[in-house]
Amino acid sequence: RSLGRLADTAAQLDADLAQLHDAQDRADAERATALRTRSDLESLLSRQKTLLAALDVIPVMGTARLTARQIADWYATTGMEPRLSGGLSIRDLAEIYVQEGNDEGVRGDVAFAQSIVETGYFRSATDNNYSGLGACDSCSGEPGFPTPRDGVRAQIQLLKNYGDPDSTTATLHHPPDPTWWGSDPTRAAHNFDMFYAKGRAQTWQTMGRGNWATDPNYATK
Repeated sequence: RSLGRLADTAAQLDADLAQLHDAQDRADAERATALRTRSDLESLLSRQKTLLAALDVIPVMGTARLTARQIADWYATTGMEPRLSGGLSIRDLAEIYVQEGNDEGVRGDVAFAQSIVETGYFRSATDNNYSGLGACDSCSGEPGFPTPRDGVRAQIQLLKNYGDPDSTTATLHHPPDPTWWGSDPTRAAHNFDMFYAKGRAQTWQTMGRGNWATDPNYATK
């Protein structure tokens, strides 16, 4: 009887081992498929980036291609004298743009370039509003922001709404800026989520003509 039980146990162990081998084989196959899929996606993204670069298309979304130092070094070549609050340097401001942009998946270097246009090379930006937020014929006036980071954050979040059709408060790295979206968090979230032009300007070339600004030549500036 003992020999019989041992034989049964051995048979069961063999069966279990076979199942483990089958599971391992399936896992290896699934992993190989996943790796191929990842490779295919990376290849597709690479081809898309190459195509966009060839077409000189500038996406609103993405990571900064320039560092804060590169941005500041370029600004130094313009010979302009910035007027920023609290003695903030262009290098420090560029750092904020790159950080806040990367947090939200927005091109922080492109946002900095936008601010060059909006502020006249930061020659008048002591209110920390770097992107003309609230400036329109029917608006009561541009709001000032309590800190430079608040001003950049509001700009980046609005660019995210223009550039990402799927943007929601839940996808934000930081809560909606209270100065721009509303001091009540619930209302601010609603305003961000219900933005009327969500995803309407996914490339910089589509800015202007009612997207951020009415100027038809806004993007080329």
